[in-house]
Amino acid sequence: MRCLSLLCALLMGVLAFGCQLMDQDTDVLKVELAVAEGDSPFGHYSSIVNPEDSSSTGFSARMRQPVTGLPDSLLDIRIFSEHMHYEQLRYQAYKTGVIDSTEFFDWAGADFDTSGFTPEFVDQEVYFAVGWTSDSVQVLLFDTNNNEDFSDEEVYQLPARDPDQSAREIFRSMPRVPVNVEMYNGVNIEEVPVPIVVNPAVPPSMASTGAVWFGSELHNRGTLSYKGQEYAWWATNLVYAGIFEDDYTRIWVEPYQKKETAFPEHAEAQVKRRQEQLQETSEAVPDGHYPPIPEPYKMGEVISLGEDSFRLTSIDRAGSLLVLDRVETENIGLRIGMIAPGFNAQTLEGKTLHLSDYYGKHVLIDFWGTWCSPCIEEIPYLQGAYDAYSRDQFDILAVANDNPDSVRVFVEKEQLRWTQIVQRQGNDSLSAVLEAYKITGYPTTFLIDPEGVIVAKEGELRGERLAETLRTYVGE
Repeated sequence: MRCLSLLCALLMGVLAFGCQLMDQDTDVLKVELAVAEGDSPFGHYSSIVNPEDSSSTGFSARMRQPVTGLPDSLLDIRIFSEHMHYEQLRYQAYKTGVIDSTEFFDWAGADFDTSGFTPEFVDQEVYFAVGWTSDSVQVLLFDTNNNEDFSDEEVYQLPARDPDQSAREIFRSMPRVPVNVEMYNGVNIEEVPVPIVVNPAVPPSMASTGAVWFGSELHNRGTLSYKGQEYAWWATNLVYAGIFEDDYTRIWVEPYQKKETAFPEHAEAQVKRRQEQLQETSEAVPDGHYPPIPEPYKMGEVISLGEDSFRLTSIDRAGSLLVLDRVETENIGLRIGMIAPGFNAQTLEGKTLHLSDYYGKHVLIDFWGTWCSPCIEEIPYLQGAYDAYSRDQFDILAVANDNPDSVRVFVEKEQLRWTQIVQRQGNDSLSAVLEAYKITGYPTTFLIDPEGVIVAKEGELRGERLAETLRTYVGE
């Protein structure tokens, strides 16, 4: 039976968070979170979406529902659809016979946990359209009530583009439109209002396909008092807005001085200042992305509250309860200054490799795939860095989420000389390194120093910034 969204009910508490008190030693902390939107430490979830292709026969196209009610007065209308929970889509496609068990488990892996999914149809697809009026004004339409009918929807006129305005600035000026989608919370199918923003100002290389940026700023937040100190907490899902899963959830926490309001207004101001600083200084952030605050915590990582350390153990699918367990301080993790997780894996040539084999020199770990165009764009910079240093100074270790044959052909064609490991998401026999490094997007990069400590990651290692960062840590 479908019910009204628990998250909708939680919205009533956004402006009046109760502060949870944990002023004594405890082995378990529980942080209650409620739905919020707008500015947060995370910027927003964002992806490139292409228009629907009527000739497509893929399973995703076969799962789409027909839409009606588009205004006849609009010109050059492009219809888009975006799945808010792709894994649920795959599962219900399998359960309804759109894909067979072989195709599903080749993707999901033999040990795929189906407990968080339902065989019932979950209408979690967002439909929207982009078009033009007869007087050349670009417009957006959203299927906000999730009935696949645009005739009862508002038409949003977009301002004329300023040639001096960046795509990121344009994105921030776009309307945030609440769109109702269905999510399965592990018990019931709920209707969740997700604020959606669409930005047609994509990079020129993508404009020819008619693609647009699609994103949401939905997140949860709450407060906790521990040993006399107030802490503000934010949580978001980087991939599936509105639902929380360990692989994609990110956590941000800040101490603050409690004033009249339960939530730290001045902490939000700090977040805005940091975002503005990133906008001004982070050349590595792709145009069109709103940069997040660096180093949010991933589930499973250890955080410090004063002198005590806690592991982020679990969060429920609605993102309403975050649980932390006390641990002894650890220095192995994925944050700068921590020792990178060790691993054993086989190279493309079939040799067993240990990360410790690279100790004694700096090594760039590059998570990539032949299907990933941003990864391919980084290759000239990687080749330049590889040629600039001797192998006893610096090396590259690539981990491809890909088919081994595809990687082998690509490596030979492009004459890539660094070592390749092939891992595949969802394949239990190959995904160990991806799981250890909690990889959810590509490319993802880490620079490890001779002692195995992470000294730089992500934006510092992209494009022209890579050479600058290597000069800082490896030398001229």
